[in-house]
Amino acid sequence: TSNFLITLTANDTNGSGVNYTKYCADTAGTCNPTISYTGPIAWSIEGDRYLRYYSVDSVGNVETVKNATNKIRLDKTKPVWSAVTGNTAGTTGENLTLQIVTSDNIDVVAANITLIGTVNGTYNMTENPSNTFNYTITIPSNNTTSITYNITIWDQAGNSNSTAAYTITVTDNDAPIYTVISTPTNGIS
Repeated sequence: TSNFLITLTANDTNGSGVNYTKYCADTAGTCNPTISYTGPIAWSIEGDRYLRYYSVDSVGNVETVKNATNKIRLDKTKPVWSAVTGNTAGTTGENLTLQIVTSDNIDVVAANITLIGTVNGTYNMTENPSNTFNYTITIPSNNTTSITYNITIWDQAGNSNSTAAYTITVTDNDAPIYTVISTPTNGIS
């Protein structure tokens, strides 16, 4: 999530010594190393890159070009969303599905929804399809308190972003229940 240094170390044990090292980085791992390595590389390029390098010793022996074992990955960008969808009104006992469509320069890996109202808590959203996350709320019966929610999304580097608060207005869909308070014991009320 922040710039870092890459250090290459070459040695020519029992040989004439290392004369120079060349390197390159690209998105396909096919570049030709032409940049002279003079010390740690200050890395600030976002995204995924492949590092390739080779060294030459003092008598001209050339090392075969090598690829770094792991890709270089730098992600300083927060994930974003293009849409938050779902009903802004619901009735007691109803199921409502909320959805967020996300994007990121690397990948969005998680989304949580925080609910406040008749339903409280933070819950994992389900990803389906890719970069689209869903959560279904069941509005409790016999309670018309509005539900407020916001959604937080994360990318692989741990960068996060949260939506503003949204409100679902809940209306009554429950039939009244008649309750007998008392019944006569001798047939006279």
